[in-house]
Amino acid sequence: VENYTSEIARVLKKGGKCCVTFFLMNQEAKTYSLKAPAFIFKHEKEDFYLMDTITDTANVAYEESYINILFPKNNLKIVQTLYGFWSGRPKEISLNFQDVIVAEK
Repeated sequence: VENYTSEIARVLKKGGKCCVTFFLMNQEAKTYSLKAPAFIFKHEKEDFYLMDTITDTANVAYEESYINILFPKNNLKIVQTLYGFWSGRPKEISLNFQDVIVAEK
């Protein structure tokens, strides 16, 4: 994710915007995920969570606080965060399955 973020920042023009999807882990997602046991990231690492230990390149949830540091570190300002319903959050108040970050350089 660090490489992807730096590449987005490298190719994005000043004032340009990007839309990136994530599984963002925060307290709300942790609380909701207790109600959706089929989609739980139960293996906690330093700044991310895995659904299983066999695959560490797919189905990765990142700590939202980590992403909130990573983007500005790469000169990307997070303009908006829209939470998805992957964690069990109600679909009526969610934009998409995954969480969406809109950022600007």
